[in-house]
Amino acid sequence: MKYNVTALILVIVVLFSGCRKQASSHPAWYITSLPAEPVTLNPVTSSEAYGSAVYGHVFNSLITVDKTLTVIPDLAERWEISPDHLVYTFHLRKDVTWHDGKPFTAHDVVFTYQKIMDPLSKAMNKRADFLDVVKAEALGDHTFRATYKRAFVPALLSWGISIIPRHIFQNVDFLSNPYNRAPIGTGVYRFVEWKTGQQLTLAKVTNHFRDNPAIERIIFKVIKDDAVRLAAYKRGDIDFNSMNAEQWERAKKDASITRRSHMLEYTVLSFSYIGWNMDGSNPFFTDKRVRQAMSHALPVDAVIKSILHGHARAISGPFHPDVWAYNKAVRAYPFDMKISAALLSSAGWSDSDKDGVLDRSVNGKKIDFRFEILYGESSTEGEATLILLKENLAKIGVTLDLHKIEWSAYTKKIHSKQFTACLLGWSLSIDPDPTQLFHSREIAEGLNYYSYRNAEVDRLCDEGIREFDQAKRAAIYRRVHAVLNDECPYTFLWARNALVAIDDRFTGIELSPAGLDFYPGMLAWKIKK
Repeated sequence: MKYNVTALILVIVVLFSGCRKQASSHPAWYITSLPAEPVTLNPVTSSEAYGSAVYGHVFNSLITVDKTLTVIPDLAERWEISPDHLVYTFHLRKDVTWHDGKPFTAHDVVFTYQKIMDPLSKAMNKRADFLDVVKAEALGDHTFRATYKRAFVPALLSWGISIIPRHIFQNVDFLSNPYNRAPIGTGVYRFVEWKTGQQLTLAKVTNHFRDNPAIERIIFKVIKDDAVRLAAYKRGDIDFNSMNAEQWERAKKDASITRRSHMLEYTVLSFSYIGWNMDGSNPFFTDKRVRQAMSHALPVDAVIKSILHGHARAISGPFHPDVWAYNKAVRAYPFDMKISAALLSSAGWSDSDKDGVLDRSVNGKKIDFRFEILYGESSTEGEATLILLKENLAKIGVTLDLHKIEWSAYTKKIHSKQFTACLLGWSLSIDPDPTQLFHSREIAEGLNYYSYRNAEVDRLCDEGIREFDQAKRAAIYRRVHAVLNDECPYTFLWARNALVAIDDRFTGIELSPAGLDFYPGMLAWKIKK
């Protein structure tokens, strides 16, 4: 499954009083922020959360999910699934048009599938869901059928992909098409503009086939710094602010924020981790003992208490702890520098020249244990965590260099595997299938950026996507969890809660087990008059 990653013109503003002005002179405009600029707004090629935060309002899917995470219709009015789970037939709405007025048809669905499967499209976070599709066909303009060579448990959910317009993307270079920055969709909001480095703007579609939200315009301001973003919220320049834990603790005591805000803490399906590149390009992380040593060197519980102020839960594997696939019997690595040092020693690392840095001989050449971790420029909590790891590793002779990097450059390095280690997080799908992250076939063009290979994990992932009995499937994934905990391709960190303030002129805000991301979600919000 896909992983990934805003009355009257103004109320009274009194200088220095701490009162918030409204984020816009238009009360029906919703102004939010992004901590990094999207790489693209093409939903086929995008694999990061910042792009999907924008294009998710522009495009529709065949299906979506409601507040209870139940699959419900979107572009498809209804569907049938054959008894053997091999044929999925979707009957499409006949009243849908693209934002340029062209009719939406089943041919657009077929085209979207074809572009996902085209290696040149680089749809690395989507292709794995469709490897078993042997035929995707339009049966006329308003019926789409997908036939699978074998049953695939998440098949229905996989058609929650955004559908793109064939007439816009056919017969042109897919990756350089200007519509990747100015998308045309079928969604409730249409694209207006993208001012690079500043903001992206969407506007409500009139006479949309399904929805008529109160919010008329959504503006995404690019604000990379946490402190600048919070200051913008306090001034009233933005209507939504996702805070780090330190900011949240202060904000809860700040009446200038709380009296004008919905203060929401909620679970999101995501987790954070440090990934170790095992492709052989570095002399460190192909050895499991070295990866385990790194995991023992970070006091995750202390970080959660001191840096995250308790707004996260330590994890020991690749699933969210509230999900049925999570193996509660597997414990996270305890912080123990003696174990860390012993593991490195057993892997052949010692301070042979007594210079305070561990080293070993690789192909007859002495290599110091010095490596770099990449992390995002807006990750203040991540930076504090890595500084602590750096200090701990220095005590046992390992030199860690920290490299803060801009988001688009970061994603290029990760996709091309030009890194030794990195701090990242995954936004998770409703279905816990971990194939895209850890199956060896996902190394070349998928999301297995770290070149992890394990035959048992491959076999278990293959079994898991065929098993419709959830109890049996849970047993499969709990074994995957246990193996990955031992193998340590990631140092699994935590599942962090969202800490959010929203201007209280917006009402009707509801949460689901996936947070704010469900239908109708913000399409049902109202605005105080």
